[in-house]
Amino acid sequence: MPQTVKLYGGELFPCNEVHFHAGRYLVFLLRHEDLLVACNGYFGVRPINGTQVEWYVPGERLRLSFQPLDTVLQRIKNPPATPKENNHKA
Repeated sequence: MPQTVKLYGGELFPCNEVHFHAGRYLVFLLRHEDLLVACNGYFGVRPINGTQVEWYVPGERLRLSFQPLDTVLQRIKNPPATPKENNHKA
């Protein structure tokens, strides 16, 4: 994977609008034929602001805040040994 890639956005689906500004992002990508696409739409693209990344608040469902990038990367690299039980009502 190269250090720099071009991200294309502008989708206009009501539940998945993606608009990028110049800058750095933490991205989660999947291969789709010859393309790399964001995993889970805009949730797979998290903006980085200096040393902070917009990430999920622990214990809060889908709430985001800017948190230290190093801390978030450690959580990603070292997930809990057992996944948390999904207790939200579907």
